[in-house]
Amino acid sequence: MREMKFRQPRLNDKKGEFIDWFYWGFIDGGFIAPLRHDVDNYQSIGIKDKNGKEMWKDDIVRFGHKKKNRDVGRIVYETDFCAFGCWQTNLSKPRFHFCYEDFEVIGNIHENPKLLETERKVK
Repeated sequence: MREMKFRQPRLNDKKGEFIDWFYWGFIDGGFIAPLRHDVDNYQSIGIKDKNGKEMWKDDIVRFGHKKKNRDVGRIVYETDFCAFGCWQTNLSKPRFHFCYEDFEVIGNIHENPKLLETERKVK
């Protein structure tokens, strides 16, 4: 059976700040139940980045062939295509990419909420 992994952020109850991740789903032949039902869940896309790091929905990635001018985007599940991919956010008109082999995870929207904004300014 293929593993179906999810993660949900553990948040500070008083301030709502990110603490760490709780992983759940069908893992290692068993089922681990979600910790909470009042927070968002993020699915593993089942593919690793170029450094062997597992990619998850809402991870922030760099990609492209030129080291100096790398593109930045966010991993999403796009219902129009019924697939995970990346919305390139550093363009005036965002573009969707299916290609994964050169993606590099550089953060996610919870641990690095300003990373996408910072990357847009660099361009």
